[in-house]
Amino acid sequence: MYWGKALWEGVSISTMEATAAGVPVVTADVGGQREAVSARDTLLATDAGDGEWADAVLRAASLEAAAAATGNAAAREALASLWPWMLALGPGAAPPRSRDACDILFVTGNLDVGGAQRSLCNLVAELPARGVRPLVAVAGPVGVPGFMDAAVAAGVEFVDVSGGPRFKGALRGRAGRILALASDRAAKTVCWWNMDSPAKLAVSKVLAGGPVRVADVSPGLTAAAG
Repeated sequence: MYWGKALWEGVSISTMEATAAGVPVVTADVGGQREAVSARDTLLATDAGDGEWADAVLRAASLEAAAAATGNAAAREALASLWPWMLALGPGAAPPRSRDACDILFVTGNLDVGGAQRSLCNLVAELPARGVRPLVAVAGPVGVPGFMDAAVAAGVEFVDVSGGPRFKGALRGRAGRILALASDRAAKTVCWWNMDSPAKLAVSKVLAGGPVRVADVSPGLTAAAG
């Protein structure tokens, strides 16, 4: 459960991450919070009393307990199918090797219209000149091909890991393609850049404690999928 009592907020990344992860949210109805929460979450007026906050938190806690008891079979199945990757990239694994190695594997949900997507392309376009070899995995649509022009001219490679429309929603396939790319290209770091929470969590669980570093520098709006 996530709860935040504030008098002012922009669009809270913490709220968006909690919503994307399916965690009940209780928050003050300020700033961009109304845009970030789901229909089941609770928005309270800024002048709500302590008793109202306590009641809302208790209701949210009961929702969270019910969800935990029910469980998520699809998520468990997806994580179980990724178990073999633990041997290759998890704790105790040797660093991946490849003649075509990359320093940083950036993983993004799409290259559609948006400031975050353009910022990613601008960043990776500059890295080769600084001696850093990036690789960009795109797990969704490319709505603005022009975003990639400068990066491609600098020698940056973009790889489609969406699996196509038919498989886009399959968590285990999406996570498996990212892990395969990290292994095949001997990535030193996997860096999330506006990627959905289920895929981030599944891949990060596999990589935790292993030779590949994980970074999440631009969580932004994450949409639950899978």
